[in-house]
Amino acid sequence: MRARIATTLSAVALALLPSCAPVNSAKSPAQEPAAIGEAAPKDPAAWRLAIPTPGVKSTLSFPTPHLLTLENGLRLYSLPTQASTLSLSVVIRHDVQTLPNDKPGLAALTARLLTEGTTVHPDLKLAEAIEALGTDFTVDTGRDGTTISIEALPADLDAALKLLAEVAIKPAFSPKTFDRVRAQWVDNVRESLQDPRSLSSIIGFEALLGKGLGTPVHGYPDALLRYTVQDIVRCHSTVYLPGNASLNVVGDFDPTTLTKLVQKHFGEWRKRAGAQRPILPTLPAATTTTTTTHVLLLDRPRSPQSAIFVAHTLPARGAPGYAERELLVTAFGGLFTSRLNQNLRESKAYTYGAFGNYLATRHFGALAISTSVETKFTADAVREIVRELSDLGLPTTPRPLVSDEVDRARADIVHSLVEHLGHTNRISADLVQLFVHDLPLDQLAKLTAEIQAVPLDALRRTATELIKPTTLTIAIVGDAASIRPALNALGYPVKDVQKLGDGESLQPSPM
Repeated sequence: MRARIATTLSAVALALLPSCAPVNSAKSPAQEPAAIGEAAPKDPAAWRLAIPTPGVKSTLSFPTPHLLTLENGLRLYSLPTQASTLSLSVVIRHDVQTLPNDKPGLAALTARLLTEGTTVHPDLKLAEAIEALGTDFTVDTGRDGTTISIEALPADLDAALKLLAEVAIKPAFSPKTFDRVRAQWVDNVRESLQDPRSLSSIIGFEALLGKGLGTPVHGYPDALLRYTVQDIVRCHSTVYLPGNASLNVVGDFDPTTLTKLVQKHFGEWRKRAGAQRPILPTLPAATTTTTTTHVLLLDRPRSPQSAIFVAHTLPARGAPGYAERELLVTAFGGLFTSRLNQNLRESKAYTYGAFGNYLATRHFGALAISTSVETKFTADAVREIVRELSDLGLPTTPRPLVSDEVDRARADIVHSLVEHLGHTNRISADLVQLFVHDLPLDQLAKLTAEIQAVPLDALRRTATELIKPTTLTIAIVGDAASIRPALNALGYPVKDVQKLGDGESLQPSPM
């Protein structure tokens, strides 16, 4: 009540003040209006009215790292920079080809357990050692591998390398810790299976790529609950090998000192007996069995929105023409101003956002489009997505790519690379690509020129050759009773989805 009275009194006091009147009403000579018939005084700051012009166009010079391969096969990518922090990462190459298809999520769960304790620093002692450095570990598992990262001050290089080596090479894998972490992991995965957009992408990738390549990185609850701590130990001994790993170091360091410290902490990492199977088999590019555009529908009764996922296979990251594919997808759906978002959000008002990304892995690539729309606009949104894909190609289409769209995409890609140079951890993340995809050391340095050199007509041809709107995979999570009739009217086969590839039953909670 006191607060309300005080607020009211303040409002009354403000209302009694003269409206818009300054405390000192005396006007300076510059504020006096010109007399009738006299010329207005010249504005001393007229330059404010001029629109700034672009400065001199500069070129990006992305640095090339130095590569040193240790005797045990570990590859050291180092890049000295004038930065106040160091970024250190161990990268382990693996994918679904490394492990049996009946163990989805095992690699990700193994990586999650690495930072729970080592044989040198078990349990909380590892946390205390990390806190003593004023830092923390970050572990990320993707379709091509796992990255274990830590940031430290240059003076702590020795201690940081020691802890990083311990985590990668000497994890404790305590059974008690395994039970706790697995339970948390399963809960997180179950939560993701209640998110319509996440669920639509899982369904779409499984249908597009099949069991194995299309398996979600984090696995399924039913499969995760079958794993034991012995499965984790076996996965680590099979995959975490020096010949299948790289160490990235970016920051302020002395190269000679770094080499000695890496030898000191990682030189003892040896291949284990019985773990000599190749981690990177030579595989043909992934292809989809999709011969016609079809819709996979998961019923979410009474849902006010539909989550839509549309996918199409593209070449893998290392295949020729990466710059063209990256530029094409960015122009199509990678920006807020891209044609996909401008259509579905700005023009049609179906959604708050619609975006397309190029997922480029070692064995496959995919154009992945994701959005959520109001239920009644589901079929209309699908129709517009397909239309936009159809119009990307040669000038004979109704709305082919134009120069303005492509120029915005060029600028975004190049400026993103420039922005990375201000952060050692982002530079280190870029270096991961070089190792994981077996790319030349100067690949990132050349990427800008490659992006700038792609002509518009070549980009249109790439769209026509790679993207076939008649062979799309469409996954939708929404109220089936409301959206099925309109989807049938589109003419695409509609198939109900009730289980995922591991036999996981899908029962999304209703709204």
